[in-house]
Formats: sequence, structure tokens, C-alpha cells
Amino acid sequence: MSLRQRLALTILLVLIFFAASVAVYFWGNTQRSETMTALTRAVATQQQVATFRRDVDRFNTAVVVLATLYNNSQLDQAAQSANKIIEHRDSLDTQMSAFLSSDYHHAAIQPLVEQASALSDNWYAIYLCIQQQRTECGVSIADINRQHRTIEQLADAIEQAASEEAQRRSAEFDRINQLTNQLTVSVFLLTLCVTSLLGFFIIRYTNRSLSTLKLGTERIGEGDLNHRIAVFHDDEIGELATAFNRMADKLASALDTMRASQLEAADANKAKSQFLANMSHELRTPLNTVIGYSEMIEEGLTAEGDININEVTEDIQRIRLAGRHLLALINDILDLSKVEAGKVNLHVETFDVRRLLDELSRTLETIIQTNDNNLELVIDDNVEQWRTDETKLRQILINLLSNAGKFTADGTITLGASVSEDALILTVTDTGIGMTQEQLDKIFDAFVQADSSTTKQFGGTGLGLAISHAFVELLNGTIAVTSEPQQGTSFKVMLPNLN
Repeated sequence: MSLRQRLALTILLVLIFFAASVAVYFWGNTQRSETMTALTRAVATQQQVATFRRDVDRFNTAVVVLATLYNNSQLDQAAQSANKIIEHRDSLDTQMSAFLSSDYHHAAIQPLVEQASALSDNWYAIYLCIQQQRTECGVSIADINRQHRTIEQLADAIEQAASEEAQRRSAEFDRINQLTNQLTVSVFLLTLCVTSLLGFFIIRYTNRSLSTLKLGTERIGEGDLNHRIAVFHDDEIGELATAFNRMADKLASALDTMRASQLEAADANKAKSQFLANMSHELRTPLNTVIGYSEMIEEGLTAEGDININEVTEDIQRIRLAGRHLLALINDILDLSKVEAGKVNLHVETFDVRRLLDELSRTLETIIQTNDNNLELVIDDNVEQWRTDETKLRQILINLLSNAGKFTADGTITLGASVSEDALILTVTDTGIGMTQEQLDKIFDAFVQADSSTTKQFGGTGLGLAISHAFVELLNGTIAVTSEPQQGTSFKVMLPNLN
């Protein structure tokens, strides 16, 4: 769960608990209001019944006294009291109407109203009897007393029920009030506990993650690019830690690349320095030869006596050979410069491969025999016409055969040719000093020889194989080499037919 989701969950729970608190509050208010209304109604009914009973008792007593006066022939006093009956009756009618319209409903209310109405009618009958001074009223004191007792009983029942209702409602009010308080406190405490726990875990997790992230970034900033920040959860902080880890990976990779580039640059600088030293030696040698033999010829021509034509001819030949050597060195440098500048042009043509190999064997025979080596040609019968750049192929084979002759003594150098799967395969194999795997890894690099010690022993600039490798790639071919120390070396060139 992400940090955003944790915070959202905490806020949601707080809102839920707040809504629960509000709901409890409103529920409690509603219940208290209803209970208080019922309680008020029950108390009002009690008061109304008590007032009604008091009035009925007082009015009933007045009627009984009036009837007694009338029966005892005290007519004047009875007439004075009779006028009050109408007032009593109107008052009772008002109270009975209030009973019927009251919100408080009880089974005894309707009988009470009916009995009170009948009692009121009897009071009125006595009033009319007194007004008309009749001796027979049709209503006895016994009937009035019986109706009065019935009203008392019904009023007692209503008053008792109202009292019980008031007590019940009062108890219910207290219970609801207590329950509301308990629920409110419980929800508050639950909200406090839950939010505190969630806040604690969020703070604890965040502090832990941020501390780990801080320490990790500090270590990465100090240069420990191999350190990786622990990712505890797949959330925003985890994504940030992952991003820092990826950044450290990229920085480490970039640093490794930079170090490798520095090493390559250092090696290239060292190789070029070595190349310049070798080139200086290689250039001085033919130049010194040209200068020395030129001076000797000059001395011979200016000296007195006959000129030895044979000696002069030999000196001139040595000058020519040194010049060719010097020209070859300069051509190698120019060829490599053209390759690196991408300005080498191909001249594709169809030629006879067997003829080319025969010419090379005759041309290089002297160089190869310098170290008492033998050159053998092994050409398959199916090797005939091929289409590629003949000049570039000639230069490739010259470089390979020259190297083979230079690093082989009293051995055999084999130049082979065959055709397989639309590819011309040319091999140059010698029985010379061979090379280690470390030396094989860098023989095609420019300005580099397999071993710097060979420069002193065999000479050379280290450009021949680099140029051959570049020319093979220009001809869309491949070149491979196999070798073992003191077991000789074999180069294999594969060239396609070019359009």
C-alpha cells in the first residue's frame, strides 16, 4: 500500500468516525426530544386529570348541597346557589373538550368524558327542577354520587397510567442520555486510538524509509556507487529509492565506461608514442642508408682514379631499396589515414585469382627467402575468376605474407586459395614464432604490435595488419587468425563477389 493510500485511508477512517459521532449526536437528540415530548404530555395529562378531579369534586359537592337545601325546603338559599351550576357545567364542558383533543390517548378517557357529560346533564336537570320549583326532578343524589364515583375511578386509572408513562419516559430519557454519552465517548476514544495507531505506523514507516533513503543517497553521493538502497514497499518512497538505485547503476556504468575510455586513451597514447618511436627508427634507417650511400658515391666520383662501376651500382641499388622501403612506410601511413577519414575508393573489377597469386609469389619470393623460408602455393582447381578490388586484395596479401616472412625463420609459409559457398577463401599460414591469446586480441589495432619486444628484434610500424583488417571490411569480407606460441600463425580471409 502506497503512502498516499495510507494517508487516504487514515483520512477516510477519521471521516467515518466523525460521521458516526454526528449520527450518534443527532440520534440522541431525536430520541431525547421524542421522549421529552411524551414525558411532557404524560405530566400535562396528570395535571389536567388532577384539575378535572378537583373541579368535579367541588362542583359535585355544590350540587349535592344544592339538592339537600332544596329537599329541605330551603328554596331561597337553593335558588341563590342554582345559578352557579351553569358556570360549573361550562367549565366541565371545556375540560372535556380538552380531554378529547389531547395527544394523550387512554382507554378510560372516552368513558370519563361520557360519565362527566352524564353528570353535567344531571346537574342541569337539578338546576331546571329548582328553577321551576318542581318537587320531582327525576335525578337522585344517589345517582349523582354513583356517577361521581365512576368518574373518580376512571380519573384514577388515567392518572395512574399517565404517572407510569411519565416515570417510564423519564427513565427512558435518562437511559438514552446515558447511552448517547457512552456512544459519543466510545466513538471519540475509538477515533483517537485508530488515528493514533495509523499515525504512529505511518510516521514510523516514513521515518524508517526516509532514513534509509537519506543514508543511501549520502553513500551514493560519497562515491559508493555499488551501494543499493533497500526498497521496503512499492510506494512513492520505494519508487524514489528505485530511481536512486537506477541512477547509481547508470552512474556506475558511465564511470566504468569513462574508466575504460581513459584506459583505451592511455593505451592509444602509449601505442602512438611507441609507433612514433618505431616510425622514427624505421624512417631513419632508410634515410641514413640513402644519405650514407649517396655520400659514398659522391666521394667515389670526386676521388682520383678509376671509378668502380660495380660498387657504384651496388650503392645505387641500396639507395633504391631504401627509397622503396621509405615509400612503403609513407604509403602505409597514407592508407591508414584514408581509411580513418573514410576516403578510400574501391575499384571493383573481375580478375584471375590464380594469376594474382602467382605474381605475388614471384614478387615476394626474395623477401620470404631472406630468413631462409620457403613459400608454397596451394590453390584449388575451382579458383578462377573473382570480382572485387584487386589492388586492395593485393595489398592485404602482401602485408600478410610480409609479416609471415618477418616472423618466421627456416620455415614454410603457405598461401592457399579456395572457393566455398560464394566466398573466396585465402589463407596465409606460417611456422613462425606464433602469438598468445593476449597478443591476438590486439594485433588488428593501429600502431600496435603483438609484443613491443618484437619491434626491436624484427622492426616494423604495426600498421600492416590494421590496414589489412580495414581493407577486408571495405570489401565486405572477414579476417580471422589462429595462433599458438612457437607453433606458427594462420590468417584466413573470406571475400564475397562484389557487384
